[in-house]
Amino acid sequence: NESIFNPYTTTRNENITARLSLEPFKGMRIELNANRTSARSKRSFFRWNEDLGSYVNDNPNETGSFSVSMLTWRTAFKRDDGNAVNQVFNELLTNRQVISGRLGATNPESVLDTTGYFTGYGSTNQDVVIPAFIAAYTGRSASSVNLNPFKQAPMPNWDITYDGLTKMEPFSKWFRTFTLKNSYRSTFSVASYQTNLLYVPGANAVDAAGNYIPQRQIMAVTMQEAMRPLIGFDATLKNGLLAKIEHNRDRNLSLGLTNYQVTETRGKEYVVGTGYRFKNVKLPFSVGDKKPNSDLNIRVDLSIRENVTVIRQMEQRLNQITAGQRVLSIKTSADYVLNQRLNVRLFYDRVVNKPLITTSFPSANSNFGIS
Repeated sequence: NESIFNPYTTTRNENITARLSLEPFKGMRIELNANRTSARSKRSFFRWNEDLGSYVNDNPNETGSFSVSMLTWRTAFKRDDGNAVNQVFNELLTNRQVISGRLGATNPESVLDTTGYFTGYGSTNQDVVIPAFIAAYTGRSASSVNLNPFKQAPMPNWDITYDGLTKMEPFSKWFRTFTLKNSYRSTFSVASYQTNLLYVPGANAVDAAGNYIPQRQIMAVTMQEAMRPLIGFDATLKNGLLAKIEHNRDRNLSLGLTNYQVTETRGKEYVVGTGYRFKNVKLPFSVGDKKPNSDLNIRVDLSIRENVTVIRQMEQRLNQITAGQRVLSIKTSADYVLNQRLNVRLFYDRVVNKPLITTSFPSANSNFGIS
């Protein structure tokens, strides 16, 4: 009847994962993986219409999310100049006209105007900005990038390890184990989208800025990239000493489609760790009926991390550092097994935070104790 208040709802979740393990030669292992996930929910009301003599689909609405593995390696090491200007962001600004031309060529009602953009596909059009963003930060050409962000093909990420150096001199003389590592992850995501209530199929309606109204309304898209580690190694020396060195990098990018700006947070970290196991350490006092005789494990880890956040405004062409800090972290611990029921651990951790901008203040936190 005409008074149906329960919506008709359909949901669809899709998860595509691909994995491949390679061993091109002994000691070298490569794990490739790619994934693509999407979630979509549609809801509408089917009601009887007396005038039409049939059921009608009222207020259709779609919401969803999307993510896919990406390759942003080509732009991972692009640096800012002294004014925080980045070449990749400039590529994004330039790509917009190329994408506008590709979209305008598919719409006979769109023509090239004096700004260099096609009418309806201006510099702030959602369907223009997102492909320009993807092309710039993946290092691809704006002339060939897929114009539909939901049609991006999953690209491979990887984990690489190599432990064959211990069979070569001089590593075989000093090391019991020596493993080199490299890991890479990159993901493009649309956290949420919904049907644009102002969109009319085939009407070419425009908003206040003169842009064609898209079918889906997207508030923001993100790219997350992590190399943990970019390069690192774990080693055990012949005398039992443990050693670890890592260089980590990460980058988070958020393109806001309400304020037309890119928020970029970059981080780099250096980690040095060592440890040693003292065998059969006998304590001078008794626990129960006998003196404890167990291994004493000591661990020290030092990390230096630097983060910086830059806001890049598209229309104003401004680049501004808004946050950043240098973080020094020291973690030490020692543990000893007194008996089968009692394990004693001493620890000391200290984190020192030094801001890179004058609007924040330095801080330091220390934790120590016994457990």
